[in-house]
Amino acid sequence: MVDGINLETGKETYFASLNVYVYMAHYVAQVLKLRPNRILDTWGVAELLVAFGTYKNEESYKNFLEWKALSQESKRKIKKPQEFAVLFYTVDDLNEEGGGE
Repeated sequence: MVDGINLETGKETYFASLNVYVYMAHYVAQVLKLRPNRILDTWGVAELLVAFGTYKNEESYKNFLEWKALSQESKRKIKKPQEFAVLFYTVDDLNEEGGGE
């Protein structure tokens, strides 16, 4: 997007083109009622990733539990939400997957 013009379609758009860090900062800022720039200026990347993952997982798990509490008839009409939006791996998990050390 350049000057409000979507380069793929050539049409004017009013949606911000956010990179992944800005998107995560915006989401975390909404949850914590902070300004996104405060997060981008003062937080480290690891801190932002963990906060984003934690808050997204809380939201996702809440939606999953609400879906799970529905009747069987309602469940068929609604797509099953993901239980967790962001997966966290330990070093041991990564070693097992990669057949490492």
